[in-house]
Amino acid sequence: MSSQKHTNYAHGPLSFGGWLRQMRDDKKVPLRVVAAAAEMDQAHLCKIELGHRVPTEKQTAALARYFEVNPQDLEARRIAEKFRQDFAKNPAAPMAVQLLHDAPFDICKIES
Repeated sequence: MSSQKHTNYAHGPLSFGGWLRQMRDDKKVPLRVVAAAAEMDQAHLCKIELGHRVPTEKQTAALARYFEVNPQDLEARRIAEKFRQDFAKNPAAPMAVQLLHDAPFDICKIES
């Protein structure tokens, strides 16, 4: 079992980018260091922190390793951010979220 740090970053009102920026600031590391660890351009990471982009799955996994957070938690945040960016202005979005909440995914059905 890996030793993932448990932080208060896993949940909260911050956007994915804001949350990432907070972790980077708390660690007192420059953007270029985190970008290199996630194998991405510094400008791309800046856009992620500003909420203009969403990282790929691979970049998200690298960020989780760098910050020593649970990769599944970070991937869930990435998915939520992608949903927010894609559907924030759609009036049906809150109902879609409620449907997901009321009937969670059944992994067995999805894999069948």
